[in-house]
Amino acid sequence: MTLAVFIPGYITIPLAGLAMIVIAAHMVVLERSGERGARRRIRIANGWVMLINAPLIAAGFSVVDPSVRPRMFLIVWTTIIGLVVITLCLAAADIINTTANSRRSLRELREARREMLERTLADLAQRAASGAGRDD
Repeated sequence: MTLAVFIPGYITIPLAGLAMIVIAAHMVVLERSGERGARRRIRIANGWVMLINAPLIAAGFSVVDPSVRPRMFLIVWTTIIGLVVITLCLAAADIINTTANSRRSLRELREARREMLERTLADLAQRAASGAGRDD
């Protein structure tokens, strides 16, 4: 009996292991960064989902034989697809959050610039008024 695998395990299993190391390293760096709030939580959640999905993908391509265990094959691939959908939803949430943060930062920057300009104009007007009074 031969396994009807799509890609040999000696290729997929080391790649899944490498992917898991890279994902875990990214999560450690993200955890140690000073970043706070929703962005960090979304990215850590996405990292956990990808950590779970990496070995499942390797199993789906190399370990679970659809001709021997069709039910397990279906469960593995359904889980993979579900986790990929969750990953995409979390990525979309990260995009939306980043866009909202960017707009908020731009609005705050515009307000600060407007206040600075108003102070500068008020100072110039005050200097002009006090300078005009001395000349008379």
